[in-house]
Amino acid sequence: MRASVKKAFLLFALLALLAPGAVAQSFRVSVGIPAGTGGAFALWVYDADSVPRVLKPTFRDGRAVFTGRVRGASYAELHNAKVGQPLPLFIENADITVVYNAAAPEASPITGSRTNSILRYELEQCGATDAECLARFVADNPSSPVAPYILERYMLSLSDLETVAQLYDQLSGEACSTWHYRRLGRRLAALAALEPGCELPSVAVANLLGRTVRLERFLPQGKYSLLMVGASYCRQCNAVRDTLLRTHPELTVVAFDVDSLDGGWDAPLMQTLDVDHIPFLMLVDPKRRIVARDARVWELERILKSDGYYSGK
Repeated sequence: MRASVKKAFLLFALLALLAPGAVAQSFRVSVGIPAGTGGAFALWVYDADSVPRVLKPTFRDGRAVFTGRVRGASYAELHNAKVGQPLPLFIENADITVVYNAAAPEASPITGSRTNSILRYELEQCGATDAECLARFVADNPSSPVAPYILERYMLSLSDLETVAQLYDQLSGEACSTWHYRRLGRRLAALAALEPGCELPSVAVANLLGRTVRLERFLPQGKYSLLMVGASYCRQCNAVRDTLLRTHPELTVVAFDVDSLDGGWDAPLMQTLDVDHIPFLMLVDPKRRIVARDARVWELERILKSDGYYSGK
């Protein structure tokens, strides 16, 4: 049995190498260095399942130049040590030029890349909040490497889970070999377990004494609880927490700060609950089942009412 599995794996690997579009292609990314940013640039290439490849530049005529090889259009991020926000872009078999904008990296002009032009054009036509328009692009371009990126980055927060899952199932060709396609598949599976009515997932979290405790131990049985993720530096988070304590004293509020978690945004709690922004609120019922994920303060009373909380008082 093991020999047959090994033989099948070797055959699959050979076919993958011979498949059209699987041949590694050269790319070149030339970045203009504006005054004040220095030369501390790095290009993070996401062409694997986990950690990105980090490329360092060479410097020519006042520009940071990255070269390498990728198998088809691949997502990447241009990082600068003095700028907190990365510039997302796609790299492919092309000579790409970036006019780096340190004040607003995502607004940096990018030329020489067909995939980046498609992405920029689509966002100009639809904007980042028109879910229906973005969905039309994905449905009309299911093999584009841009399609899973749009689904994962924009539509996952704009549309219901079922719509995103249906569009994801329609993806094909080059789109299915991208990092965002693989990442989105994992996120959809995780989010399905976080739908209302599901039991709160168990995940290890350190308590105030530094001891590892399962998340459910923080939530009292027999009472509605509100799980909140914020940050010590987040003023809006503090305002939301104060509002909750004032308007919903009946709820047990369990708050975590992302900057206090071991691993920060990559901490097990953040990954398990798929938290990608703060403040983040999750309402849990007395049986530790999820009532609402990513709830808003102003809608809590309506959610509690629809869940039968007030009728039982």
